[in-house]
Amino acid sequence: MTEENYYQASACSEISTTKLEGEHRYDVCVVGGGVTGLSSAIHLAERGYQVCVLEAQKIGHGASGRNGGQFIFGFGAEMPTVRKLVGESEAKKLWELSLEAIRVTYQLVEKHQIDCDWQWGHVHTAVKTRQIPELSEFKDDLMRHYDYDLEWLEGISLMEQVASPRYLAGVKDQQSGHLHPLKYTLGLAKAAQEMGVDLFEE
Repeated sequence: MTEENYYQASACSEISTTKLEGEHRYDVCVVGGGVTGLSSAIHLAERGYQVCVLEAQKIGHGASGRNGGQFIFGFGAEMPTVRKLVGESEAKKLWELSLEAIRVTYQLVEKHQIDCDWQWGHVHTAVKTRQIPELSEFKDDLMRHYDYDLEWLEGISLMEQVASPRYLAGVKDQQSGHLHPLKYTLGLAKAAQEMGVDLFEE
């Protein structure tokens, strides 16, 4: 038996599932009981489909239940890199998709009353002097290409957000934030079950 991680210990929420036995018939079978699979199951059930979810381990066992919990605009690569790869027009579409992902996540939390420690606000920071102009360009690029405004932070305004003298400057995004990933994932699972989705673990 493995020891509980922080998320498991603090989730304080369990769902009742069964193992798949015998023969069943569904319109759609979703493979994977993480955020993407459960969200898909919910949206399919809303459209009247009979849905089941198959999870090899436990619901939220993988990255969905054990990630950092940040919901942040954009991608792993900065937007200038994305534009170089796909061009200006496609980059804007991808940018809008990243914002839509946050909106959909929040809509699911609100609609299904998922208690997942939701917190708005995220700060990108500079820890070295050379990173300050890079952060400023990052801010300007988002405004110039996507009309997306970030709040510039230095001194007292930065300390009010991140109480450490280590950070030299920052930009605050009030449309991104943080949640408890396992609480969110289990909340999605509970919502799916309430909509008639069958969840099978192990």
